[in-house]
Amino acid sequence: MAHRPAVPQPAELPNPLAESLGRLEDLVLRAIDPPLNLQGMPATPVRARLTELRRTYRRSG
Repeated sequence: MAHRPAVPQPAELPNPLAESLGRLEDLVLRAIDPPLNLQGMPATPVRARLTELRRTYRRSG
């Protein structure tokens, strides 16, 4: 078995661009406030209603 040097793989390296894109995504989502149940978005009456409708649809489907 050949010895592999301990070189970090690209996925293991810190990526400041990914962090910046994550912050940009948060800003855009808060600005447009889409009516989807997206992770990290605050609850709204529209999102709550969508959740109810999905539950009903899953039970009847």
